[in-house]
Amino acid sequence: MTQPLTSPQTDGVVLAIPTRHRASTRPTSGATPPAPLGDILTVEQAADRMNMSVRYVRRLVAERRIAFHRIGRSVRLAATDVDAHVSAGRVEPLTESEVWRDMRSVS
Repeated sequence: MTQPLTSPQTDGVVLAIPTRHRASTRPTSGATPPAPLGDILTVEQAADRMNMSVRYVRRLVAERRIAFHRIGRSVRLAATDVDAHVSAGRVEPLTESEVWRDMRSVS
């Protein structure tokens, strides 16, 4: 259902304005199904995988610093998200030439 609308800004062009705005819950013909999540871990399993405490993982979730899924009242983490969080914290080692270059810029 639409109602036609003309406006002076559109130079008399008829615009179709929908009377109701509702997102369709039906899948479209070209829609792809959601990708499988893979391994789903509990908070305890994620803590073991990261070799950290359960409290640390719960703090990451509370601060929304790691992606998680809420299934009912339970919190679950995808193994790929846990691995990505660990990889994001990687710090590359310094080489000797970088150290000397930085030393020259200090003096």
